[in-house]
Amino acid sequence: MKKSLITILTILALFLFSSQSLAAESNQSTVQTKIDYVYYDANDHTYFIVTLGDSLESRWVFNVQSSVAFDTHTLQQLNETYKGKQTTIIYTGDIQHEDEIEIISCDIEGFGNLYE
Repeated sequence: MKKSLITILTILALFLFSSQSLAAESNQSTVQTKIDYVYYDANDHTYFIVTLGDSLESRWVFNVQSSVAFDTHTLQQLNETYKGKQTTIIYTGDIQHEDEIEIISCDIEGFGNLYE
C-alpha cells in the first residue's frame, strides 16, 4: 500500500511539473531589435548593452561583462563589437509590467545566446 501511494504521488508530481513547463513555453513572446550602445554602470561594476526600441517601443538592457573598474578602451571595443547587431529576445510575462518579465534568451547575431 505504501509503495502504491508513493508511486501515485510521484506520477502526480511529474504531471504537475510537466504541465507547468508546457504552459510557460506557450506564453513565450519574441521580439527583434538591434543593439544601440554599451555603457558602464559604476554602481554595478558592469558593462550593459542597450537596444533600440523594438516593435513594442521597448528598450532592452542586458549585462554583457563585469569589471571592477571602468576602462575607456574596453567600452570602445564593446561598442564596436555589439553596436548595430541584430538581437532576438524571447521572454515570458506582461511587457507592460517590467517586474513580471522573465527573459528566456537573448540571441545576438554572431555571438549566440547571452543566457547560456
